[in-house]
Amino acid sequence: MVVGGSGGIGSEIARSFLLAGNRVCVTYYQNKQKTEELLSQFNDSCFAYQMNLRDEQQVGEIFKQAIEEHGSFDTIVFAPTGAVRPGQLTQKKWEDFDEHLTVQVKGLFLLAQHAILKKKQTSKLKFVVVVTECCIGTPPSSLSDYITAKYALLGLAKSLAVEAVKYNCTVNMISPGMVDTNLLKNLPPKLLEMVALKNPLKRLATPQDVASVALFLASDEAGYLNGVNIVVNGGNVMV
Repeated sequence: MVVGGSGGIGSEIARSFLLAGNRVCVTYYQNKQKTEELLSQFNDSCFAYQMNLRDEQQVGEIFKQAIEEHGSFDTIVFAPTGAVRPGQLTQKKWEDFDEHLTVQVKGLFLLAQHAILKKKQTSKLKFVVVVTECCIGTPPSSLSDYITAKYALLGLAKSLAVEAVKYNCTVNMISPGMVDTNLLKNLPPKLLEMVALKNPLKRLATPQDVASVALFLASDEAGYLNGVNIVVNGGNVMV
């Protein structure tokens, strides 16, 4: 299951899993375009569900439906995000923070609870959580609501990695640098150009850069990884 599968990163992760021969359930909120592209290309192995992570009851109902229709999941990739709107902290409203916290943190909290409670003890389940490079080092200015939610998401994912292991679950994270997707459309082009030039590889990350790591974390080769945060940023921040 790829949660947030209509976004630039989520849809590419779903595509990579499908090309590798997996059956994939993709969730989307409003923008179904990317999901429809996947459905048309992989109509026998891709399945779409509309899920509003702000609606606790709906999350439970949709997850239950997916389990009933497809059985247990091997991997749940969590990659949703709200719109990023730059603005100084003094210009923000708490509603801006609440929106990101609800989608990111409450969304993973709800899904993790449903997944763990409904899984079979013997079946292994891997969570792959997409965070951000902004949680490492000095964060950029004007994105306080988004970055606050990502820090909270990172904390929740690490806590889940500790607590869920007794249910035969592992949790790992991916922290991309700026990825060339529609999420960046509200950012000034000059800023994106400067970020790319500053990067040792002289470019922004691509969705495929992130998808390749997600595919690895879902594989048997990553079976002994738990609580790991893989930074995908071309060396922009080194840890």
